[in-house]
Amino acid sequence: MTEFIWIVSFPKSGSTWVRFMAAHLMFGGDGKLPNVSEVIPDIHEYTGPLEHIRQGAYPAKTHFPKYNIPPTMRTRSMIHVIRNPLDVVDSAIAYLKPDTSEDRGEMIEAFCKYGGVEPWRTILNYGSWNEHADSWLGSKHDFPCLCFRYEDMLLDPYEHVRKLADFLSIEVSESRIKEIAENTSFSSMRAIETKKWKRESRGSSMMSKLSRNQIFVLCGRENPGHTRKT
Repeated sequence: MTEFIWIVSFPKSGSTWVRFMAAHLMFGGDGKLPNVSEVIPDIHEYTGPLEHIRQGAYPAKTHFPKYNIPPTMRTRSMIHVIRNPLDVVDSAIAYLKPDTSEDRGEMIEAFCKYGGVEPWRTILNYGSWNEHADSWLGSKHDFPCLCFRYEDMLLDPYEHVRKLADFLSIEVSESRIKEIAENTSFSSMRAIETKKWKRESRGSSMMSKLSRNQIFVLCGRENPGHTRKT
């Protein structure tokens, strides 16, 4: 049975950020960032073969609640990222870009009533925010778990790179931890994602229709009391 090291979150909660950190730690030994979408694939998008393994398991990203993970994909360990649901709604609106203020209001109402929006909640089977969190965090598991709060990551990304390295049993120097924290900052990830968007949009009619604000690393704006990074 194939085993996985899951990077798990409800959509727009910071799993892309952790995915970049993990890619640096697991496969960036020469200091260069590998192709993140290949070394830690998103199982909802990736269609290629699984080729990159770490400690006998494949690292991968998912937004599925635990009960929707296919039984043939056994969990070796799990890194869970959770974010304030109010900020999840804000980031979801920025990503899904409703056409009108009425559509925006309907998205907010749906999230308040059902804990999620479409297509995520039922069409893609990610469930509600509560269902997702409870499935991974609400009971004991027979595999190691590491849980990050998105808000804590914003306050001290350096310490979270360190915790991630310890969890993955990867020996890394203090200077390398600092380098990874800097290379996975908002500005660095935004530049990488924008470059990828430009490259893929040249030959894809679907990608060319996406605005730059619909790539994964969305906004770094700061509001009173809030700092956003998706």
